[in-house]
Amino acid sequence: LTYNRTMVFELPTMWLLCLWIAWLLQALWGWQNAHKFKRLVRLQGERDDGRQRSYQPSAVVIMPIKGADASLADHLDSLTEQDYPKYRLIFAVESADDPAHDVLCEFKKRFDAIDRSQQPCTSVTICIAGLAERGSQKVHNQLAGLHEVTDGDDVVVFADADAITHAEWLWRLVRPLSKSYRGVSTAYRWLVPEDGGWASSFGSVINASVATLAGPERWNYAWGGSMAVRRDVLQQINLAAHWQGALSDDYQMTHAVRRAGLCVYFVARSLVATPVSFTWKSLLRFGRRQYVITRIYAPGIWLVGLFGLSLYTAGWLSAVWCLATGNLAALAAAGLVYTVDLQRARTRWSMLRMLFSDRITASLHRTYRLERWATPLWMGLHLLILLSSAVGRRIEWGGIVYHMRRRQDVRIESR
Repeated sequence: LTYNRTMVFELPTMWLLCLWIAWLLQALWGWQNAHKFKRLVRLQGERDDGRQRSYQPSAVVIMPIKGADASLADHLDSLTEQDYPKYRLIFAVESADDPAHDVLCEFKKRFDAIDRSQQPCTSVTICIAGLAERGSQKVHNQLAGLHEVTDGDDVVVFADADAITHAEWLWRLVRPLSKSYRGVSTAYRWLVPEDGGWASSFGSVINASVATLAGPERWNYAWGGSMAVRRDVLQQINLAAHWQGALSDDYQMTHAVRRAGLCVYFVARSLVATPVSFTWKSLLRFGRRQYVITRIYAPGIWLVGLFGLSLYTAGWLSAVWCLATGNLAALAAAGLVYTVDLQRARTRWSMLRMLFSDRITASLHRTYRLERWATPLWMGLHLLILLSSAVGRRIEWGGIVYHMRRRQDVRIESR
């Protein structure tokens, strides 16, 4: 784009005007949505901090694990430091040959050696799930963990091994279940770059745009990395039957809860930081896997995502095209959208500082700069990732290739 004297301010055609109005409205909605999420974080914090902890039923945390990294031991230790009166831990691995099994055994040995009379965590159980024949290995491990649940466990909590939990994570996740109409309470992840690479930062900001969409109970979806459900609800919805042969634990949980006439409550204060270190290849593979699963299990969400990302990208491309042809009207439209995007980034950043420690937010500075100055770039990449999931039903996850024929007909093709 170069300046020339023929550039003038001309009114756009009707279709361009409609596109730019919709583009600006979308940007304003994104800013307003970030404000709502920030307000939700603040209100949940004020409400929870100012009330008595009267509802604290006994809980069991089930964590399916496959593979181990250098930070797994620290994540396990954080689970024993929950500010909760009585809970126990169940870890499920596919076999004793899994690298995570040795880490878990060492963790259990350390746990058994301490004085548990002063510990809220009462026990640690390691179960061998075996190799999955149908459905995902994660769901297979979770089903094995469910077999270890006893009558003394009032609430069942599911967690991911790569999430960093804070001391109040468990209590804040369980507290909303005091209301009988809430079938499951859930949180979500915030991807935190470990390596400072651009691929990890792009993945973080793309994930952030999804994380802050949750809120209204009638629209929420459960996330398998942090979800809690009362044991009587588990029996009511027959969760094990919904998980048989399935790849997705959270979409199936949401489906079962809604069929029972219950709702999904989102706990913004229990957002967990998940360290990531992406290459461009692994980022594209990760994103495509998430959206292929979404297209199979929640096609409505996939279509809404396609529409929203396409609208935003079309707005920028049309504005650049108009500027290239000498129409300065596009500069006004792009400037308005850019200003709104900048405000949205600032709102989201102030919300992050309410949720996470200085150490975690320090790792998110590059992500913040991307969101603040380069929204068209990461939104365009987001659209490309979503489009890559438009065809195909095969994904690779944890070294296993799955073929999703139907929601509960998932075949393992290779390991």
